[in-house]
Amino acid sequence: MLEEFWAPFGEALSAVDYEGLIREAHDLSGLEHEKCPTCGGALVAKGGFFGPFVACENHPKTCKYTRPLKGEKQPPVMTDYPCPLCTKPMVVRRGRSGEFLGCSTFPKCRGTRSMPTGVKCPKDGGDIAARRSKKRGKAFYGCENYPTCDFVCWDKPVSETCAECGNVGAEAKSNKTRGTYRKCLKCGNEWSVAEASEAEVETAGA
Repeated sequence: MLEEFWAPFGEALSAVDYEGLIREAHDLSGLEHEKCPTCGGALVAKGGFFGPFVACENHPKTCKYTRPLKGEKQPPVMTDYPCPLCTKPMVVRRGRSGEFLGCSTFPKCRGTRSMPTGVKCPKDGGDIAARRSKKRGKAFYGCENYPTCDFVCWDKPVSETCAECGNVGAEAKSNKTRGTYRKCLKCGNEWSVAEASEAEVETAGA
């Protein structure tokens, strides 16, 4: 039973791009200009039991040099959004479910909120933020004033103006038959889009 489990699991594990994942959370640009102080080899980021660390490219075969990955985290991006607990500015942080906003005074204050999309809710004017369903973990977008406001949509909102009602806010939708198009969040009017970024198409087709 263990052999049947480990064969596919081992292949999937070996295919994980550990350095790519670490680069998403840490600033590793400085490593390109550094050399191993022991043997002169290049320095790379690796994943370990106690978390990511920096090691010589020849580790562990011919070189034993390693060091903790400290002081190399990407600086937090400050925003104008106030913390819901203390009203201090919030910063962009990353978690297992993606980006979110956290209080800049953490750990003194542990206030958090979902990542806003920059589009306002057509029902009450609140911020529409990225959220994730608890049961299936599927991403969707909803008003931050929930449960007072129950507005939700499944495709990423974009700041585009509807020609029918003048509302600023539409879903970036896409399918094989029609291609990329927009749907007004307020009146449901749809219009075609000549070009769209790959990020929008990928999000809309998810």
